[in-house]
Amino acid sequence: MKQVRATNCEMSADRGAPTITVLVMDEDANDLRWTHSLLEQEGFNVRACGTCADALRWLECEVLDFVIVSQGGPNFEGRSVLERAIEIDRRTPVLVLARFADMGCYVESMHLGALDYFEKPLAPRELLRLVKSHLNCRTDRDCRAAGDSLV
Repeated sequence: MKQVRATNCEMSADRGAPTITVLVMDEDANDLRWTHSLLEQEGFNVRACGTCADALRWLECEVLDFVIVSQGGPNFEGRSVLERAIEIDRRTPVLVLARFADMGCYVESMHLGALDYFEKPLAPRELLRLVKSHLNCRTDRDCRAAGDSLV
């Protein structure tokens, strides 16, 4: 069973789940279903949320290996999820996806600790490559120290 952050969390971890748990927060239901399905088919344990509030609860309840957060609108609604994920564990890779790329949100995302920022839609192969590359890099301290680009 996965480690749980708090004993009184309403959301519980699945028994016998794969070892890699990915949190996906996207307010667009179609994008959320697509990303969830793609990652689940690859064997990831996926926590899918349609709101920042739900994503923040998952961050408090479970140890997560990777976070994908939607930028939201031009006000960067996903910022709170990015900030909290990095605050909990700055080694957790966070990928920000935007419906429309915004240079201000891009700069803010990177400044807050996101590892990448991409405009939707991503090809399935590309999203999987990003997730797997960042997960591999998380365990290899040389990736961050050297500042290697994954794209």
